[in-house]
Amino acid sequence: MRSTVIAVITCALLALSLGGCGARGKAKTYPLAGTVTFKGQPLANAVVTFFPASGRPTAGITNSAGEFTLPTGAAAGPYHVTVAEPSPEAKPDDYSLPPETPPRFPAKYTDPNRSGLDFEVKPDAENKFAIELKE
Repeated sequence: MRSTVIAVITCALLALSLGGCGARGKAKTYPLAGTVTFKGQPLANAVVTFFPASGRPTAGITNSAGEFTLPTGAAAGPYHVTVAEPSPEAKPDDYSLPPETPPRFPAKYTDPNRSGLDFEVKPDAENKFAIELKE
């Protein structure tokens, strides 16, 4: 009986969460790109994630020149940003951080509440950000 109640509650929560997934009411997104450097050098193969005040984060990965783009763009508004190591087994759309891999840069940049990287996406701007990581 208890497992049936849990299953019903889980299904109800899933149905409610999927209710907002349609195109209706979807916020307009704007192209977003930038570069990441550490100690003045481009930071290649790093995951850059933009966390909005509410809603889903969006992420991209840097190339060998430290450049990134966010394929889905981002809605206008303020964002906390993180830079993290990609998972060694990562697929192009999987940006998980393996706990056993030490980062090549200070760990504070992997936490949206401690990174100090705050940017605002604006509808009438280029939205190209230079992210410089410091010691």
